[in-house]
Amino acid sequence: MSREFLLIPGVSLRALLILAVVAGATRGAPCQTPTAHQDVYQGCLARKAGALVLNEGDDGGTLLKGNTAGLASHIGDELSVTGEMITASEGSRTQQVLKVSSFQVLLRTNPRGAQVHTGDPSSWAGFRNAKYGIAMRFPKGWPMSAEPQGAVVQGQGLAGPNFIYFHGIVNVLAGRVPAKAYPDSNFEGGRFDLFIAPSIADANTCLRFGDTDRSRTRLRIVRGIPYQEMVAVSAGGGSGEEVFIDHTFQHGYCYEFDLEFGAQYGLDLSCSVQSLSRANEKSLVTALLSQVSFPEPALPNRVQKPTGRPRVTALREAPLSPSEASQFSPVETVFAFSWTTKGADYVQVRYPCSADMAIYGASQGPDDPMVNDSMVCGPSPNGGYPPNGTGDLEVNNSSASAKPLALTVVPVRNGIACMKGAKTIIVNAPPHQP
Repeated sequence: MSREFLLIPGVSLRALLILAVVAGATRGAPCQTPTAHQDVYQGCLARKAGALVLNEGDDGGTLLKGNTAGLASHIGDELSVTGEMITASEGSRTQQVLKVSSFQVLLRTNPRGAQVHTGDPSSWAGFRNAKYGIAMRFPKGWPMSAEPQGAVVQGQGLAGPNFIYFHGIVNVLAGRVPAKAYPDSNFEGGRFDLFIAPSIADANTCLRFGDTDRSRTRLRIVRGIPYQEMVAVSAGGGSGEEVFIDHTFQHGYCYEFDLEFGAQYGLDLSCSVQSLSRANEKSLVTALLSQVSFPEPALPNRVQKPTGRPRVTALREAPLSPSEASQFSPVETVFAFSWTTKGADYVQVRYPCSADMAIYGASQGPDDPMVNDSMVCGPSPNGGYPPNGTGDLEVNNSSASAKPLALTVVPVRNGIACMKGAKTIIVNAPPHQP
């Protein structure tokens, strides 16, 4: 290998050589010009079965031999490796091996993952809704808009309201999280929503979620404000979504903050971008919640808290309305029922577990959206219903004969189910029609 130097007046050749050595050291290794038998390979450095390999895509990686001194400290980094590809034998097996001559670091992986870029919070844009008593700030440049007050929310996929039941929910603020929030990462963008459920006037009811299946909840406190948090996860087609959902009860109102993260996985060269981790997501959630305050609302919540012994006063099967029937196909078995209660914050609908019976596609009344998740059988159902209302249940009876199905409506107050106040009806579930 040869080097050419331009002699500069007043600078000795010895000094130039020292500068050249220092410059090469800052790259992790000298960069060579490939010879006739050498090529340059670019990929992610990894360790496999104790050996160093270079992953150039979805392959299993190429084993590295030769001048590998200093490589071990670059696991996970993107490298440009100069060397000769040879065939090596190990017992009866042969494999391609890259004999390393030199390497150069192209991208140093941050072990903390993708770091959020939102600017100084003191310069963030402000939002305030005096009616419901909510004020917050969010990064400048994020496309946010206040929603028409009083509009019923239909949901936005994973980033939709997740209260214990749907009824009169208001989407106060909505917008997108731009991809530039996590530059040079696999983050594709996200969504932010602020919901209020004025019909929920009980703290224990507020801190529950309509869908907790496959999710865990935890209590977190930000600036002295308690939030109950869950994370909903969805993945498929090489991408995934995670939504942080935080509930808090303030001044008689139940608030929900949704922050959705979309990321692309299975990249050909995964180390060329920073990966978005759960810790990275939490940092943005915390940053946003730290800019939230709850001034006294101009419109107090007038929902009356229930009193007396919680009980179901009426429960009956009801015919489907034409609009409800249009949501289902002729082969689906759907039951509509109505109920009234006293002393309840909300109700649960329970049914016994059976290998032949499943209920899904439930709606919570004509003004509420469909809930397409399966209903959990047994004593710990998912979701809930308003204290008074109607509902549709799509029943799947996989057996060859009709079976009776017991539906029990249980009143709940302060988060405690009152079985003594429950009522049960029996409906006849016909066999499945293919």
